[in-house]
Amino acid sequence: MSSKESITLREEINYLESYLGLQKMRLDTKMNYSIEIDPDFNKNAEKYSIPPMLIQPLIENAIIHGISPLKSKGCVHLQISKSADYLTIKVEDNGIGLKASKDLKKTRRKYINLMQHKF
Repeated sequence: MSSKESITLREEINYLESYLGLQKMRLDTKMNYSIEIDPDFNKNAEKYSIPPMLIQPLIENAIIHGISPLKSKGCVHLQISKSADYLTIKVEDNGIGLKASKDLKKTRRKYINLMQHKF
């Protein structure tokens, strides 16, 4: 997959469905996901080419930094639509948010530094 310069939108959607399914299994019942695709794109997804792995890092980021730290169930929503002559990709999650994620990262870093000094 990564050796190709482009893949079809259908291939990317299939990869994302597999990736999200694996992440849902990994997180057990802690995560749900939904994929909403403009009907025109969905019917003709083989006609559109995009760079491989264009969307996956956005979803991975939402899961790692938003959903994983949640104590409750999280949801990732992917929306693919057409806006004028552009492909619009939207990834949303109900995770802890940017500020809380940054604060958590700082706390972890302080804890690691503290542990390094103790040994």
